[in-house]
Amino acid sequence: MVLVGNLKDLRLANIIQLNCMERNVAKVTVISHEGTGFLYFAEGQIVHAEFSPYIGEKAVYEMLSLTDGQFKVEAGIQSPAHSIKRPWNSVVLDSLRELDEKNQQATSI
Repeated sequence: MVLVGNLKDLRLANIIQLNCMERNVAKVTVISHEGTGFLYFAEGQIVHAEFSPYIGEKAVYEMLSLTDGQFKVEAGIQSPAHSIKRPWNSVVLDSLRELDEKNQQATSI
C-alpha cells in the first residue's frame, strides 16, 4: 500500500507517530524545495534517516522543520542502514523542542 500526500495536510511528526505505533516496516520519502529525504521504520522505531547531506537524527530534525512538500509512504521496504539508535519519541520530541526554541529566538529578534 502507498500513501501519498502533502505536508501541509499531514505533518511529518504525525506520519512518524503512525508508522511507529503501528510497528510498520516502511519507507517515507519526503520531497520539498529544500531537498529529498527518506525515513525508514522497523519494529516500532525510526531506524534510518537521510536528508542530504545529513544522516541519522540530524536528518530527522531537518525534515521535521519542513512545512511544505510531498510525502509518500511505502509499506514493506527494509532500511538499507541503521543510523538511529534512540527511541523514536525521544528523537522526535528533541527535534520539535529544538525547532520551537529556534522559532522563539527568531521571533524575539
